[in-house]
Amino acid sequence: MGKEALKQGAKSGFYISVFFSVTLNSISWLFEEDYRWTNWLATTSTDIVKAVLGAIGGILFGLLIAKAAIAVVAIGAGIIVGVGISILLNQADIKLKITESLIKYLEQREKEFMRRAS
Repeated sequence: MGKEALKQGAKSGFYISVFFSVTLNSISWLFEEDYRWTNWLATTSTDIVKAVLGAIGGILFGLLIAKAAIAVVAIGAGIIVGVGISILLNQADIKLKITESLIKYLEQREKEFMRRAS
């Protein structure tokens, strides 16, 4: 039961993260003039990758702890580690400008495509 609860918790957390990412990025796309499809795609994609890595890290850590502790401790530890990993990945993204680089890349590809099409 503990391992399954841990997996279900990570799965739920992932779905919630994706839902909020898609929703918030869609709202930004609708209401911000400078926010384009490239911003939406790059930001949503990197958010999903962060959520996946956080969920995997949380599950693995929770499973490791589950061997030595009760299920509630393992689930709590998994959640904390998963959120921590996601926060660290977000900070790395800001520092390394991964999302910004992806936006610029997509914009370059779009310009190249438009140039070839005309």
